[in-house]
Amino acid sequence: IDLGHGMDGTQAAEAILATVDIPIVFVSSHTEPEVVGKTEKITSYGYVVKNTGIVVLDASIKMALKLFREKVDRKRAQKLQLLSTAILGVLNQPLTLREATRSIIGLIKQETDIDAVGIRLKDGEDYPYFCEDGLGEDFLLAENSVVLRNDNGVVCKGPDGFPCLECTCGLVLAEKAGPPGDHVTPAGSIWTNDSLATLEELHADDPRLKPRDRCSHDGFQSVALIPIRIDHRVVGLLHLNDRRKDRFTPETIHFFEELTATFAIAAKRKQTESAPPGDLRT
Repeated sequence: IDLGHGMDGTQAAEAILATVDIPIVFVSSHTEPEVVGKTEKITSYGYVVKNTGIVVLDASIKMALKLFREKVDRKRAQKLQLLSTAILGVLNQPLTLREATRSIIGLIKQETDIDAVGIRLKDGEDYPYFCEDGLGEDFLLAENSVVLRNDNGVVCKGPDGFPCLECTCGLVLAEKAGPPGDHVTPAGSIWTNDSLATLEELHADDPRLKPRDRCSHDGFQSVALIPIRIDHRVVGLLHLNDRRKDRFTPETIHFFEELTATFAIAAKRKQTESAPPGDLRT
């Protein structure tokens, strides 16, 4: 509470909270009701009287962090619920698939503050970006196609007759993401909150065909690739990129998996309404 000349601890806390939302625990020798009352007007997570011991202080800090995480999780869940409602509204509008996709990408960027969002959809044997926002022209020139081609430009195919697909997007699109683990979900999504560390883990035994790692090289640290399925067949993916670490949680990835399932249902309906059979790109 006492910080010497100038502002006191409660004023310092208010100034800090005006800039960033973090948990605050007050530690003071003051026990007067009026002093404690001043801290109760501030979003704090505990008041520890000095000399009560390290055990009490440690427990207070842990409780503060737990309460703060619960608050953040609640706010995130509420925000995702609002995003889901807004996207359902877009999908129910009389828009073309491209118009709806552009609106959805805009909503995702606006409500989640993710740096870059893109959706790939099947077009012939390839899966170029159908719509995107934030990936950049150079990125798209290098990464728009995911099929492996020989020196003559012919699409290379595997023993199963399907095109060979490159890099991490190719793993998701080809449903070869591998067994569920730290970076792979049961639904076949691949995600990381530290792309450079993930690349180091893959270095010795990389399952990808012709890795490009453009996302990491362009400074995107949090990356998520979520498959889009129509009639149990992968027809594209949702691509989320952010330059900050720790932007995703298992819960947010699950949310986007449910979102792509809803998007796929609407895409199939819009395809039936306005496009020839097999064409997803109207």
